[in-house]
Amino acid sequence: MTDFWDLLERSIIVQSLITFGLIVTACVLWITNRPVPPDMMQILTIVVAFWMGSKVQQAVANTARKMGVANDVRDSTGGASNIS
Repeated sequence: MTDFWDLLERSIIVQSLITFGLIVTACVLWITNRPVPPDMMQILTIVVAFWMGSKVQQAVANTARKMGVANDVRDSTGGASNIS
């Protein structure tokens, strides 16, 4: 349960829920042959790109942390993680 609160604090769960919610909404519109508003497509693209970027940055920070390569790597919250 501690992991859940840690992830929620770093907003990883919130980012994922918003991203998947938008994806499901767009898919439902596509499946039911309803038009997807252009504004929603733009928002969906931005949110998915931000979410994927956060995941990549988190993976880079975890890899650097495991290897002990960098002294200052940004984690998914944008804060610096000192690695020694």
